[in-house]
Amino acid sequence: MIKSNFKKDKIFFLFIGIWILISTLVVFIIEIIYIKARDQYISPTGIDFRYFFGHFSPFIFFTYQSNFMLCVACFLIYRKFSSKIQRLYFAFTSLITITFLVYWALLSWNGKTWQSADTAIKSLITHLINPILGFIGLFLIRKSIIVDKALFLRTAFYVFGYFVFALIIYLLSYGKYQIKTETSTVTIWDGGTIYSFLNFKKPLFYKDGNIGIVVILDIVMFLIALFIPFVCAYFWKWVFRIQMTQEPFFKKKK
Repeated sequence: MIKSNFKKDKIFFLFIGIWILISTLVVFIIEIIYIKARDQYISPTGIDFRYFFGHFSPFIFFTYQSNFMLCVACFLIYRKFSSKIQRLYFAFTSLITITFLVYWALLSWNGKTWQSADTAIKSLITHLINPILGFIGLFLIRKSIIVDKALFLRTAFYVFGYFVFALIIYLLSYGKYQIKTETSTVTIWDGGTIYSFLNFKKPLFYKDGNIGIVVILDIVMFLIALFIPFVCAYFWKWVFRIQMTQEPFFKKKK
């Protein structure tokens, strides 16, 4: 931050921190309140992870995680403008960039989202308005922040860990549940899924069932989980000309 604008920029971070906290919390609480009955999340064709987690489900969504992390980073920047907190803000901005990209590239095409004003507003707040505010905040600190490759790697590990968590949920529930139809009881040969593209039997929306292609796409998804955080981080470094040290990914201990 430029010294002459320091106080003004701090107020901006306080403002967006309060906005993100209130807006995300409201959407989050609404999500908890309006969780459907358990049997609405299971069918002969698959299981939504909310079948297992119920009202705790919103905590699992990457969208809310990244929004709340950005909120925390804003308050920390306002409280103490240190290099460590700036780096944390950069990492959390990279994560909410993933929220922004994945939603608008893969999930926003669901017509149901835009059929009602409340779901449309919720989506716009957490997937557009809040991320853009985060990007503006990163622009404000671009001249003082210094990042390194290790920070990029830790950000990537978080996303990779999220995918591993999704895989564990999927495997632990695969083929373990049945549902009664009008004529019989059917075993559900699928597992609990957090996001539709993150179904490990139908990865990236592939539904033809070729095992070889499924395995390849599953591997591709995990590679993407590692790759996308680096892309987002390097993108912001390049766009805002953020300084970067030349230290290796892993420092050797002396």
